[in-house]
Amino acid sequence: MWKRSLCVEVVIHHIPNK
Repeated sequence: MWKRSLCVEVVIHHIPNK
């Protein structure tokens, strides 16, 4: 499922310094 990888990447990019 490439969609899962995309979600993970977006989430990681959405985490600045938390």
